[in-house]
Parts: sequence; structure tokens; C-alpha cells
Amino acid sequence: MPARRSWGRGSRRRSGGFVGGFALTWAGFSAASAAAGQMQADGVAASIQLWAGGLVGAFMLLSVSVMFFYPLTEERFREITEEITARRATEV
Repeated sequence: MPARRSWGRGSRRRSGGFVGGFALTWAGFSAASAAAGQMQADGVAASIQLWAGGLVGAFMLLSVSVMFFYPLTEERFREITEEITARRATEV
């Protein structure tokens, strides 16, 4: 079980790094200019802010849509809770 958690955590970090790097590249950020202490091109800061807000908004809409369409009723929730409680009781 710990190996799966570690793999999942690493996958999320890699995905986050990829998305962040992609967004910075798309916004026009230049690592070479930053390393040299030079100013970024005009509009880079605004593009980064739009990317950051857009990504948060997109993931928020995605999560809300998943929650809206997920078929979980109060009755099903109780069934799942009882099943988990029964499993935990048998594990001990």
C-alpha cells in the first residue's frame, strides 16, 4: 500500500510540474532572461496571472461537474459507510 501512495504522490508532482512549466512557456516566460537578471517581455506577468486563474477555474468547474453528475444518493452513502465499517471490524 505505501508504494502505491508514493507512486501516486510522485505522479501528481510530475503532472503539476508539467502543467506549470507548460503554462510558463505558453505565457512567454524566459528562464534565460530570469537567470541573467533581465526583465521579462511585456505581458508575461499578465499571461501568468491569466493562466493561474484559468487553471484554477477550469479545475473548479471540472470538480463541480463530477460532483453534480456522480450518482451518490443518501441511501447509497449509508450503504458504503456500513460496508466500510464492516470491513474495518473484520480487519481487527
